[in-house]
Amino acid sequence: MGFKMLQKVLAVLLIMSVVLSACGPQKVGGFEIPDVEKGKFNVAMVLIGPHDDGGWSQAHYEGLLYVEQNVPNVHVAYIENVPEGADSEQVFRALSRKGFDLIIGTSYGFMDPMEAVAAEYPDIMYVHISGIKSNGTNFGNLFGAMEVMKYFAGMVAGARAKQDGNPKLGYMATFPIPEELRFGKCYSIRNETDLSRMHDGCTLD
Repeated sequence: MGFKMLQKVLAVLLIMSVVLSACGPQKVGGFEIPDVEKGKFNVAMVLIGPHDDGGWSQAHYEGLLYVEQNVPNVHVAYIENVPEGADSEQVFRALSRKGFDLIIGTSYGFMDPMEAVAAEYPDIMYVHISGIKSNGTNFGNLFGAMEVMKYFAGMVAGARAKQDGNPKLGYMATFPIPEELRFGKCYSIRNETDLSRMHDGCTLD
């Protein structure tokens, strides 16, 4: 093989490697960033835990699937087990670069990273599940009125405690964030019993 032919082969291999890497899945911080589908409204969801955890993350994942199955012309994708902080900001930014139309974050700790990325991409919509921040344009928060259920749970617990003659109730919150504090207040608002509060520094196994 002559030198000129070798140059041509190497040039073709270089071009192909660039093309294939552009077409293939992109990785950021160890997370594979999904692609968008042209001609569709593309929705990406970032999960704090595994999509099949049987709880918080799975509920959001199933909601995402419901959207895919019931809203025409929508493509959905998700990334799971994304920790809060700098890693999540990289993921939100990478999804934005990919061209997703709507990006959903499902943890309170995603709030500041999402706010920062939303300011960089004003044409993309960002919805933060939980949280307390909004820029009034392309970044906002969404959360169900779960305090209503906590209110009724507190009524039931208080009634049972009164019946049993035990004036003590306990409520365990995961983290001292606004919705947990709101839930605890709604749980205890109608109870005439004492409410025990655990220390904020307790850990999870």
